[in-house]
Amino acid sequence: MDSHTSHNRQWRHGVVMALLVGLATCTSSTAPTRIGSLSAAARNQQIELVNRTPLPVFTMVLGRSAATLIDWMPCVDPVQCPPIAPGARRNVPYPEGLYGVVEHEALVYWWHATPGSNGVMRPDSIRVEIVQL
Repeated sequence: MDSHTSHNRQWRHGVVMALLVGLATCTSSTAPTRIGSLSAAARNQQIELVNRTPLPVFTMVLGRSAATLIDWMPCVDPVQCPPIAPGARRNVPYPEGLYGVVEHEALVYWWHATPGSNGVMRPDSIRVEIVQL
């Protein structure tokens, strides 16, 4: 066997191993969805959100179809939009579709409040995950 054949065999072995590792890290479609440090799971016509971060988490849950039509802004006012405390959980109802559309997926947006350069609180990075309903 020449060195070229040996190199090709090693390369293919490496590709196969990378694919196997990638497949091994996939999660079950019925498991709770991990969103960074927030978990979301569809249960009994509600979406259970669990804050696994050390900071309060603000959320917005929209149906995937409705999300394309709604222009919303993230809220960081704890009075108007109470956040989920660290370690706490909250159940939110499945989002209702607009114009009679039945939603099959929800988009769960979440963020932390952080002080801006002027000292006013603002959202940090807005994260989103799809939850099958």
